[in-house]
Amino acid sequence: MAEHSSGPWEQTGTIIWSPSSKAVVCNLSEPYPDGYLVKHQELRLGSQGWDEAMANGSLVITAPALLALVEAVEWVHLAWGGMMCAWCKGIYPNHAPDCRRQRALARVRGEGNEVQA
Repeated sequence: MAEHSSGPWEQTGTIIWSPSSKAVVCNLSEPYPDGYLVKHQELRLGSQGWDEAMANGSLVITAPALLALVEAVEWVHLAWGGMMCAWCKGIYPNHAPDCRRQRALARVRGEGNEVQA
């Protein structure tokens, strides 16, 4: 799987893009039914979905910062000198099999539902 565009990302109207790679991350659009299909059309200013789409865009542009935070926060020091995962309470160097942090990072990296300790 290819690497994602590094952050920060910016939003200009309905386009979310990466200034560092000059690549479009996504284009906000409105779905509309067409028979059994759902197609997308350009999001228009003042349309019914405008406010929600802009709020979603604000969330999307924070993705690189949120990813960096999740990657940075893993082990916390315990009073007795050991370390524990801040997310699953696994004791260093082992995560619990259902560690939410490891599962989320695996999905970001394109590793499906596999958890890598």
